[in-house]
Amino acid sequence: MELDANADVQANPSMNQAVEMNLEVKNAIEAAMNDTFNMFAATMDSGERVPKLVVAHHMVGNTYPYTVEDWKRDIQLASSHSIDGFVLNVGRDDWMTARVDDAYAAAQSVGNGFKLCLSLDMTSLPCATLQDVQTLQHWVSRYAHHPNQLIYRGKPLVSTFAGEGCTYGGSFATAWTEFKKGLGGNIHFVPSLFTNPAILNTLPFLDGIFNWNGGWPTQLNEQSSASQIEQAINSLNTDALLLSGMSDKTYIAAVSPWFFTHYGPDTWNKNWIYRGDDWLFAKRWEELIGMHDRVGIVEVISWNDYGESHYIGPIAGAQPNSQAWVDGFDHQGWLEMTSYYAQAFKTGSFPVIAEDKVFVWARPHPKDASAPDHVPRPQFADL
Repeated sequence: MELDANADVQANPSMNQAVEMNLEVKNAIEAAMNDTFNMFAATMDSGERVPKLVVAHHMVGNTYPYTVEDWKRDIQLASSHSIDGFVLNVGRDDWMTARVDDAYAAAQSVGNGFKLCLSLDMTSLPCATLQDVQTLQHWVSRYAHHPNQLIYRGKPLVSTFAGEGCTYGGSFATAWTEFKKGLGGNIHFVPSLFTNPAILNTLPFLDGIFNWNGGWPTQLNEQSSASQIEQAINSLNTDALLLSGMSDKTYIAAVSPWFFTHYGPDTWNKNWIYRGDDWLFAKRWEELIGMHDRVGIVEVISWNDYGESHYIGPIAGAQPNSQAWVDGFDHQGWLEMTSYYAQAFKTGSFPVIAEDKVFVWARPHPKDASAPDHVPRPQFADL
């Protein structure tokens, strides 16, 4: 199967954090893996089981033409490949509410226990006034009691993309504290914040952290030495920094097969790659499986982010002017790989291989090809 060599990630400084579980909890989780998988996780303090989860980031912004049937197709396909839920990225567009309503309705209709939760995209949603914060709270409360809402450690799971730029109350710490307080504290809040990891354990509103940029070697550039590249190949090396600071919190780790985006200044002005060579997807999965006891949730970036080219689901919905590097490049080979590694992560052991398969992806053109394109060559293209 041929896969596009391009892929991309939403760029921002990276963050990583995780859960260093005590022995009692570790044993409870391992025991849970031998029983029927229970999607409803309860609090660690209660001693109840907290299963390992694999979810996929789903861009609602790319679903404008979706119907309930489209959502059902995505949910059934993801579930059949060992993905437990979608993290729905939502922004400021009013029409997104209807699409998210459809997603929850579809999940309930499918009836296979597939879960959903929100990722508030704070590069789109404003967070400067009380009304802004109340809008965020409304997003959460609208779905918090839905039967297909992802409950983690006893509460609805809520995440973000960014949020360190919130200014309500004078600082992002105040803004998110008020956000959570207004919901009665009844959420399990695990955002991706692009800020100094050293301050994370001082933020009272955090129940955990999502290390968005942990899925790529974002530290590399075209000046990186051979030894630096080799070190990055062997380990992405950002998880430990976050894990060490918040040992009692939930850690969501990112895994992604690629990163490529190619927008000029006339659109989103995003034009770079992250190095995805050296079997990045497989190596990152194996790294996370080796950290099985310390990582609660793995989030695959992404199901359908065509603009950043790391989609593992089918090409469907509405593309964000990414047709030039998406059309004709099916990525569902990565979805099939996800199934294998997701099972290994959740159970702690690799599943039996019933049939040998080879997965291949490569550049569809020579490295030094010159394209008749008004957008310049992507940054880091020669890395």
